[in-house]
Amino acid sequence: MQAAASIERCPAPNRARFEREFAGRSRPVILTGAIDGWPALSRWTFSWFAGRHGDHRVPVHRRTGPRMDHLGVESMSLARYFEQIAEPATAKPVHLAGHCLLRELPELWRDIAVPPYVTRLGDDQPFVFFSAAGTATPLHHDLCHNLYAMVHGSKRF
Repeated sequence: MQAAASIERCPAPNRARFEREFAGRSRPVILTGAIDGWPALSRWTFSWFAGRHGDHRVPVHRRTGPRMDHLGVESMSLARYFEQIAEPATAKPVHLAGHCLLRELPELWRDIAVPPYVTRLGDDQPFVFFSAAGTATPLHHDLCHNLYAMVHGSKRF
């Protein structure tokens, strides 16, 4: 088995360099420092969301079968959702994925900035994902480019 190639890490480049070296070549990159100024980095914790927006209801995906692509969806308050995923040892297998939370809670825009690499946002973007530690997403292919901003935690691609 061949070892996976590592993804290049690059201090956040200007837009021209990003287009030329990465987007234009469909080449993945980890941009370091690109969101360092976002208030979300210090503000967006499970307890902050639960306290400030806990009554807001969101569609939560719950595994219903033996494989990760067997998912059911249920409506749940953010407070209840974060309660279920807060403790890694007892976290429930629920996932808040691909949801337009910023459209529903527009005050969250104060805590982030659209990076210069984004040419336009659709009405359903950006998506927000929250998950318990150890959550896995099945192998898939997105039809468009993605810019993934990790506010807390880690993600293996």
